[in-house]
Amino acid sequence: MHKHEFEAGVGRQDLSPAQPLLLKPTGMGRPYPTRGNLDPLFVDALAFRVGDELAIVITADLRYWPYEWVPGVRTKIAEQTGCPENRILFSSTHCHSSSPIAADDSPQARTAENEANIWIREGTVLACVQAVASLAPAEVAGSRAKLKEPVAENRRIRMSDGTCINGWGSGAPIPPGRKVAGPAGPDATEAFLLAVRHLGKSTPFALLVSYDTHPHLYELPLFSAEFPGAAKRAIAAQLPGCTVLYAAGTAGDIDIHCTHPMPDSADEQITWYIESLKMLGERFSRSIVPSIPRNGYHRPESLAHTIDSTEAEDVGQRTRLTINALALGDTVVVSLPGEIFIELGNRIRSASPFKHSVVIAYNGSGGQYCPPDELFEQGSYEVMRGPDFSRTAHAERIHGDEMARRIIQVLNDLHGAASGFSPS
Repeated sequence: MHKHEFEAGVGRQDLSPAQPLLLKPTGMGRPYPTRGNLDPLFVDALAFRVGDELAIVITADLRYWPYEWVPGVRTKIAEQTGCPENRILFSSTHCHSSSPIAADDSPQARTAENEANIWIREGTVLACVQAVASLAPAEVAGSRAKLKEPVAENRRIRMSDGTCINGWGSGAPIPPGRKVAGPAGPDATEAFLLAVRHLGKSTPFALLVSYDTHPHLYELPLFSAEFPGAAKRAIAAQLPGCTVLYAAGTAGDIDIHCTHPMPDSADEQITWYIESLKMLGERFSRSIVPSIPRNGYHRPESLAHTIDSTEAEDVGQRTRLTINALALGDTVVVSLPGEIFIELGNRIRSASPFKHSVVIAYNGSGGQYCPPDELFEQGSYEVMRGPDFSRTAHAERIHGDEMARRIIQVLNDLHGAASGFSPS
């Protein structure tokens, strides 16, 4: 192989629990007994190599990566693939109908939980091994897609007195004597893409899509990949042979709000949920597929990389934060903590020196809400949870404005170290 020949490969494993009736998904409340698996949960891995440099990007249909899992999974991936541990970028879709826990206190349920979670970790390693094994000469291109129809909207609502409340579902409870002034922040109107294709091919064999939103429609008693799964299926249906990876971006104050009203009965809700997922997935794909780049593909001559983490300073604390970035020519993939507000995401992408910035969040570090500083005085569910977070260790690393500045600095430093590229 030529010293600078760029290769890429993709892997996928099904993470759906084998005994779903003994388990329940985490996230929000589940008012009914668990009924099983509605649609599959996947972990996807995208591997890149130039010469002896190797990097892997992971995204999984999980609510989050428990940080205590990350070091062990990272080490096993490194041992079985040869990829340096710090060049493994984690993310999750943040879906709330996954990440299984025992449905009750019975030994059978506890055993099923343990087995399901062992398989999540082992399946992730296998997906990475598969991705590395499939490495072949390739080229990449970044792009962005402007959504033509609404999918995810800001869930914070500004009141006439300047304070904010949450609006899930069909709306928010309005305090007496107050009026709604409008949304408290921007909606998620763009998605960010990284397309990977084999040399000589016109369509990608892998597509990484980043979109800023909490993906949950409703707390169904079923395991489901929710909106990300529907989006992947709808896009893949138009791209035969392509593995579609989905990553949640800066989604702290964004949610799916486009399919209400919802029926009352449990069975009708399941039907509504399935139909809503199909509608949203197809709506999303109608904007994504035409935005997949046809030109401007290139073969990076190196894999520029940087990682910025507080791991060594506060081992075992929830305040651990990791920013992990991989440059592929004019495109950067940056793995971030979860629950960063979209206002900060827009600021980061606008200030990024890279032409295309693909944010993959929920990487297992810093899992609490991270709003811009000025939003603390406005209130709402996410912001009211923020002060508890900010009083913990290394608070200066957690405040939203400082977090954004730190990420932008990481990207600037990486851009300065990245080598040039030659578009095809």
